[in-house]
Amino acid sequence: MLLSEVESFASTDIYYYASRAIKGNGLGSEWGKVMEDVVKYGDVFIKSTQVYTSCDMDYYSIAAGVSFQSVSGFSNFAINSLWRILDSDELYTMFEAGILTKDYALVGTSMGTFTKLLFATEIPDVSLDQAYEFTQ
Repeated sequence: MLLSEVESFASTDIYYYASRAIKGNGLGSEWGKVMEDVVKYGDVFIKSTQVYTSCDMDYYSIAAGVSFQSVSGFSNFAINSLWRILDSDELYTMFEAGILTKDYALVGTSMGTFTKLLFATEIPDVSLDQAYEFTQ
């Protein structure tokens, strides 16, 4: 559940009482609504950690750290930034098309690809995980 959805749900009690009536589990109360809102805001935090894990954000964090910890890392980042700005890749037209058509999946894919290329991040293939296990 996105933060905007939670905020619209929390702004009124109509959805809370309607869902109680549909489920048939009590009438609901003011404190019940407050507690449900707290749980929903907690779900937003949990989803954000799930995004961090499933999108392998730790690799991007490491790459960003390398880019700003040394002169050579920053030089590499600056040259790569210039390369990405001057590149006439189809990636930018995909990103623009996603924004104009409000295709959030396309925007996310193109932004993720751009970020991966910008920071020169290599994410290991999941199928290679077994290769590191020691077997006798």
